[in-house]
Amino acid sequence: MSAIKNIMYYILVIFLVIYVSILAFSPDRMIEFIGFRAFIVLSNSMEPTINIEDMVICKRVDEEDLDIGDVITFNVYIPEMDSLVYVTHYIGNIEESDGVKIYYTRGEQQAENTYDEWKDKDGNPVDITFDDIEGKYFFKIPYIGHVKNALTEPVILTLVILNGGVIYILVKYIRRKGK
Repeated sequence: MSAIKNIMYYILVIFLVIYVSILAFSPDRMIEFIGFRAFIVLSNSMEPTINIEDMVICKRVDEEDLDIGDVITFNVYIPEMDSLVYVTHYIGNIEESDGVKIYYTRGEQQAENTYDEWKDKDGNPVDITFDDIEGKYFFKIPYIGHVKNALTEPVILTLVILNGGVIYILVKYIRRKGK
């Protein structure tokens, strides 16, 4: 039983090291390497299904597996942020133009037959194609964004590390004392 726990532990550690390495050095290729990618939701456009600070996990998807009503994460320019960001919305409609599928998206609170109007940095209309799609919604972890935000604060991160160290030392001391 102990050997199985050790094997599982090392598999988990190796997976986490690989995951963090890819995230640090090549986050845009995460879905290619591992098959999924995580995003923290920053807006309320998908509430109440997906809320601000939820972590959305999307998985790699083939184009033929996408359908109207699916929730996808795609890359698009957002003027308020002045950069390309990932957005998670429903596919409201799919049309084909010159052999390329165009995906019309909408948020949770939009009317059934209204779609987002995406534009590039210069204000020109942009179509969402499969090349823009990072993945299909798989599941969410509620409120995990709060934890991420807290851990990016230096004081809180320091306290977590210090408390973790104290707990580790106490556990080692108690185990040694018990023997």
